[in-house]
Amino acid sequence: ALIIPPINAYSFFCKGLKGHLEQSGHDTLVCKPVGLFSSHTKAATQLEGYILSNNLRNCKVIGLGSGAFLPLLMSYKGRDRVSSLITVEAPFGGRGHFLVPFFPSLFELRSKTNLLSAVREQARTFANIHCIFFDEKDRLGRHDDIQFSESGVYQLPNSKALCECLDHLL
Repeated sequence: ALIIPPINAYSFFCKGLKGHLEQSGHDTLVCKPVGLFSSHTKAATQLEGYILSNNLRNCKVIGLGSGAFLPLLMSYKGRDRVSSLITVEAPFGGRGHFLVPFFPSLFELRSKTNLLSAVREQARTFANIHCIFFDEKDRLGRHDDIQFSESGVYQLPNSKALCECLDHLL
């Protein structure tokens, strides 16, 4: 499994989740986020380069928060190497941030941006995608979407229910 943290978070948020998946027998990598000053499109290009340079195939990707958008924004070369995508609390419905004017990655997450439209459209065509959501506005609308009552992408590494759900989906 390849864990992609939110574009504006550090990979230490994923250490607990990575540890759990490895204990369950899943080979797991954590992709380093590019940061607040980057766009999601640039981050997707970097993710695609990472997947290609490491010759990853049939990759099962877990995208946390806005990190879930990156596999959907890659070109076909990268997307063809992703066998399944699990989105966890991806902001498909958009987010309102008070720091929006200063950070491109947050500016792109406003509810009616071209980025969100493109991501939602690509998600509809992605063959093997599972959406784990907390807020109804972030639901993809597929029959197998999974709603959790606990929320907060920063609390996820400590969520036993999420870890069990991911074990089942992987």
